[in-house]
Amino acid sequence: MQESIYFGLAALVLVLIVVWYFLSGKNPKIDIMPLDEPIEPTVAPPVPAGKTPYPIGSSRHFQQNEKLETLVVVHCEKPTKGELALVLLPPMIGSKSLSIEGKIASNEAWKEVLPDQEFQKFRLGMLRYNRQGAVTEVEYSEFLTRCDHFALSISATLEPPDMENEIKLAKKMEEFLERFNQRVSIQILPKSANWSVSILKENCFRVGFLASNQNRVLVYPLLRKDAPIAIYLEWESQVSDEDHSIEKADKVMLNFDIMQLDRASNPFQDFLQIVAILIRMMDAQIANFEGHIMTLEDLQPTGKLIEEYYDLLDKSIFSAGSDCARRVFDSFSIAQP
Repeated sequence: MQESIYFGLAALVLVLIVVWYFLSGKNPKIDIMPLDEPIEPTVAPPVPAGKTPYPIGSSRHFQQNEKLETLVVVHCEKPTKGELALVLLPPMIGSKSLSIEGKIASNEAWKEVLPDQEFQKFRLGMLRYNRQGAVTEVEYSEFLTRCDHFALSISATLEPPDMENEIKLAKKMEEFLERFNQRVSIQILPKSANWSVSILKENCFRVGFLASNQNRVLVYPLLRKDAPIAIYLEWESQVSDEDHSIEKADKVMLNFDIMQLDRASNPFQDFLQIVAILIRMMDAQIANFEGHIMTLEDLQPTGKLIEEYYDLLDKSIFSAGSDCARRVFDSFSIAQP
């Protein structure tokens, strides 16, 4: 039974071997360098049942990274307010996030653009890859158009990169990083009749889940202002045969996104704790993706494999919970009021 967990213990062993191959330097086309300094872990306890979690924001500045982004440097003819620059650049193009940094003086380091400061240079960035795939030619063309508009609006000049080369880099990045995209997923099954969506949500809200920015997805936040979402629950909906006004929840899946949180916060144990609470509260049972019934004990070997996976990730810039991992392997967010 353990071998058939959706996460796939056997598949993960294969992934570990493949990731080790790439991290060992046998792929010179993508240079994955170690982190310059370790991530400082922040232990964040799970949200207690019935408590209102601290609101989470994702507005913190991520430093640009030339290994992850297409970067375009813009030279200003005269100092330009950060406020204007921030207005000119949209947050997204297609499914890819955009970023901006600036230099107050040419000999300074790139830094976050703040509205009340003036800058001599700007650097505009677009992520080459995320969970929606590699950047497309359409997205890249629109990015260059936006960069041109940005430069014209502030009477500046820019240094556009080679489009063909950037698309190739994005494709190679996609081939490599798909091997890092790992989640643990289990089914939550009712022991009797299917739950209505309203009952499912009510019980999950009592545990500490919140509505997300996607339909049919609830997220489990941690008590940390900028913590990403590593645990989420999703389901499919179907109309009840007996009463068409009642929406039934089908294929309820609880997921743990390995890439979102550092290992020091022990998020997999939080995941197991939430599984245990849902089983007890909703008189439920758990199963793998194929529907084979499991126990909590069946999930314990997965935790050991995750630790080995963390070891390999820590040798790269994609250490779980790092800025690089969180930017590339984007997750759900809490629904905004």
